[in-house]
Amino acid sequence: ADIDLPALLMQQGKATFLGGCDEALEGGGVCLNGGVMSSNGCRCVCPPRWRGARCEECALACANGGVINDFTLLGGGGREVHTCKCDCPEGLAGVECQEQCPNVKQFSYDV
Repeated sequence: ADIDLPALLMQQGKATFLGGCDEALEGGGVCLNGGVMSSNGCRCVCPPRWRGARCEECALACANGGVINDFTLLGGGGREVHTCKCDCPEGLAGVECQEQCPNVKQFSYDV
């Protein structure tokens, strides 16, 4: 079997000197949605609700018929702001629609 020595050396060097960086993040990639670059500069550490190489994907798993509402808004100064939340069916609440809402008594007022 032929061995591609230059590719093998490049792969080994990347693992040794760059901590195995994802090529997409080499050279100071930018983390999104509040993600923070790791100390070796090779990986985004994503906050809750986000995943992906650059924290670009909503990681919620909406339960009980909830639907992910993931869209982009333009914030102050034209900066993009991404949302990541579950829209829950009536009677459900919680980050991932996992909680039943307590029964709410109907009030009527005589006028």
